[in-house]
Amino acid sequence: FDIILAADGSHRILLCEDLLYRLLANQDRKLPATWLQPVLMMARDKNIIPPEKYDDAIYYMLDCGFEFISIDAGSLLRAAKLDTDDGEKRFKKTAEALGGPSADMKSHISVAASFLREIWKEYDPPLRSKAQTGDVLDCLLRGRGEDFRVIARILNLKVDSPKGTFKKYLLAWLDGHFYLS
Repeated sequence: FDIILAADGSHRILLCEDLLYRLLANQDRKLPATWLQPVLMMARDKNIIPPEKYDDAIYYMLDCGFEFISIDAGSLLRAAKLDTDDGEKRFKKTAEALGGPSADMKSHISVAASFLREIWKEYDPPLRSKAQTGDVLDCLLRGRGEDFRVIARILNLKVDSPKGTFKKYLLAWLDGHFYLS
């Protein structure tokens, strides 16, 4: 309780990743509490920290195993554009925030579609972009194989590409991953 008492005594918000601890602080002392990501989002939105620093923090939280981390298309695009030795690892780790059995799929599909629209706005994106598309699809469908038709249909509607190249890629990807076989 020392941290709760310190936050309460200094009239500050309790910043804590543990949901039960935050609930206890709020219920016992009516102390406002939050986890780190909303604070970082606010700092980014108010230009207190640049988007790249926000992305760094999100990546490190994901790399440390934090759960319930949200990403937006901007963070995913910046990770996709990193051309460093660990750029691919960083992109994959960032993309892992998408999908999963307990995900809010409406939100996750929206983030993925925004990312994919940017990738597929040119007729034939580079191979690296196609690989990143596959990574995003893998993450979206993780633990949701039975929903693949709905997810694919929504992405197909939301991601417009020249001459339907994304749709062709998506169908080939689904076939290659045995969803359509």
